[in-house]
Amino acid sequence: MADTKLSALTATTALDPADLLHAVVNVATTPANRKITWANVVADLAAETKTLTNTTIALGSNTVSGTTAEFNTALTDGSFATLAGAETLTNKTLTAAVLQDGLTIDTESINWTGSVTLDPANGLLQEITLTGNVTSMTDSLADGEAVILMIDDGTAYTITWPTITWTSDSATAPTLQTTAKTVVQVWKAGTTLYGHAANGA
Repeated sequence: MADTKLSALTATTALDPADLLHAVVNVATTPANRKITWANVVADLAAETKTLTNTTIALGSNTVSGTTAEFNTALTDGSFATLAGAETLTNKTLTAAVLQDGLTIDTESINWTGSVTLDPANGLLQEITLTGNVTSMTDSLADGEAVILMIDDGTAYTITWPTITWTSDSATAPTLQTTAKTVVQVWKAGTTLYGHAANGA
């Protein structure tokens, strides 16, 4: 039978899963005719691994599923944060945040003597034990940063503070207590360092 050309096919119809399609296999060697259903074609295509390029997926009518680890592997410039997981957020700005069920702040225990640095990286609440006189102090606080110091001085050591504008009643640096901890809050506004002693002598 000579080759026959089909033309003028204008009618269109949706394919049914049971519809049969004609396929020719082994084209390069021994061609053979086969019949396959449209359902088989769809199943085979679904099983293929495909790379989508410049493709938009409408999430309203499609579902993209996977684990957090799988999505993080797919990302090349970061990681996903989850609603229920415990993640560390770095350099994030929270606007109009509402914190429920309390707030846990980072606490560090530090020994001070000699030359020290007032560093917010050591935690918002710093429990300071004096093991000698603090002869000089610098700070690395940026504008808007603050720390709370709970200073344990049981041996009447002294602290030489940096230039601080004290907002306590006496407007001067506190005299440290020796029978209880002295609580001092230090914060920076602009380039000015402020301090307030809650219970200094």
